[in-house]
Amino acid sequence: MSRIPLNESVMVTIVVPTFNRCNDLARCLDSLVQQTYDNFEILVVDNGSTDDTPKLLRKYPVRVIKDLTRNLTHVFNIGWRNAPGQIVAWINDDAEATPSWIESIVLEFEHHPNASAVGGPTLAMRKQSIHELHEMSHRSKFLTPFGRVYEAVIAENGLFEIGRLFRSGAYSIGGSLPLSTKLKEPVFVDMLTITNMAIRKEILRDLGGFDESFLFNHADGDLFVRMRKSGRLLLFSPKVVVFHHVNPTGAVRNARNLGRDQAYFYLKDFDHEKTPNSFPLLLNALFFNIYWIFEAMRKGNPRALNGILGFASGVMAYYGKSHGPS
Repeated sequence: MSRIPLNESVMVTIVVPTFNRCNDLARCLDSLVQQTYDNFEILVVDNGSTDDTPKLLRKYPVRVIKDLTRNLTHVFNIGWRNAPGQIVAWINDDAEATPSWIESIVLEFEHHPNASAVGGPTLAMRKQSIHELHEMSHRSKFLTPFGRVYEAVIAENGLFEIGRLFRSGAYSIGGSLPLSTKLKEPVFVDMLTITNMAIRKEILRDLGGFDESFLFNHADGDLFVRMRKSGRLLLFSPKVVVFHHVNPTGAVRNARNLGRDQAYFYLKDFDHEKTPNSFPLLLNALFFNIYWIFEAMRKGNPRALNGILGFASGVMAYYGKSHGPS
């Protein structure tokens, strides 16, 4: 790939949180050592892996920090607080960067000095749950009414748009689809994803980083809400591409954890006392919990009902403790 002239004095730290995903991590690191931009370091935050991850990491030019705290948001904070780079980028251990990923990030920051964060297409290699449900709703007479209400009210007829956060607390999924690579130019958005994003370190410092009240999910969404409330801009560029292989295992996919952090996100970041927002927000919360009943029946797995228990625990957690950065 031909080089794009740019100022390589900008140091980038790439943070890769990991736990017991040795094979995924190998693919991720293989993609990072092939970057076309030179001035970066790879910082792997190992959350106490018991598989072959420590052995694997000795094969790559990476810096490793071990932290056993079972709170993924804490791991995110460990990453940026130990980053020497002016720009801190995150990528999941089950994701794979394109060769020009970091180069494109640096270029977008240069071309858009008013941007506080940069991200781009995070192409899901397996369908997200919401995308799968959307397709199922078009094939099932039983699900069709639910699908129509979700798309019209909860997703405000914008489900496949890029980087939108709706009043209901739901978000659009266009940034995970190939259509997002077809944009002719970057756009400012409501949301990015920590699977594929970079933030100026000074912004993280100013905002206090990620709120560790979120355990495994939505800490990035909460940060984006706070960034936008403080006037910061989030840029989505079609050139900043990673492939997300979506490992279905791990704490971030656990129904109880998903439910817990989802409830916390709704309560902290959305003004549910305002009438224009309250109905779609409450409806989304209802649909979210109905989803776990549907999953338990569809797959014959009662463990899916832990999503409802998690949601209840998130409500109790929110009202039972002081809140993090705001």
